[in-house]
Amino acid sequence: MSAERSCVIHRRPDMRNDHNYTVYALAAFALFFCMALISSQLVGCAGAEPEPEFSLEEAEERAEADTSEGGSGPDSLREPVADETSYIYVYICGAVARPGVYELKEGSRIYELLSSCGGFLPEADSLFLNQAQPLSDGEKVYVPLLGEDAAGHLSEGQAAFKAEDDLVNINTAGVADLTSISGIGQSRAADIIAYREANGAFGRIEDIMNVPGIKEGLFAKIREKIKV
Repeated sequence: MSAERSCVIHRRPDMRNDHNYTVYALAAFALFFCMALISSQLVGCAGAEPEPEFSLEEAEERAEADTSEGGSGPDSLREPVADETSYIYVYICGAVARPGVYELKEGSRIYELLSSCGGFLPEADSLFLNQAQPLSDGEKVYVPLLGEDAAGHLSEGQAAFKAEDDLVNINTAGVADLTSISGIGQSRAADIIAYREANGAFGRIEDIMNVPGIKEGLFAKIREKIKV
């Protein structure tokens, strides 16, 4: 019995076909990705609002409006605000550490001037000045020595404050201060205090004539010696 040999032929895989398939697949994927990206860009551009177009005149008007509203462009920068602080010049001399002319802000007071010049000397009459007195431009301030008669050195401002300090405040004075006024005795002083306690402070010096016993004649004698 003759047997037929069956022959099975095993073919070697064609590697060239597999390689071509891979290349085609990658190319197709890349093409699909590019088309998807382009499509998304086109959709985004279609949905965006177009930039408005302006004529040259409209652009200039918009630029002027931005400038007037305080825009941030270089043309909208504003000039720096000038310092509007006012200054005065005051001369201080006498018993102070550094006599001389000093520049101070307008509205400054004597205590600020004293601070600028180094303060009193040990032998100065520190109670002579009203340190709360406001200063004026061109004023001269003199600080006397203890025991010195400095009346002739007073400026107009100092003289006015010195005179006012010598007045009796009828809203705060006690019996001793009121009786220091010529024409006001113990009983009259008591009447002033009683009226003040019952009716409140005097609004002006003329109101003292509302106190029983004080008429125009007495008021004329004391008006230069009292204040409110």
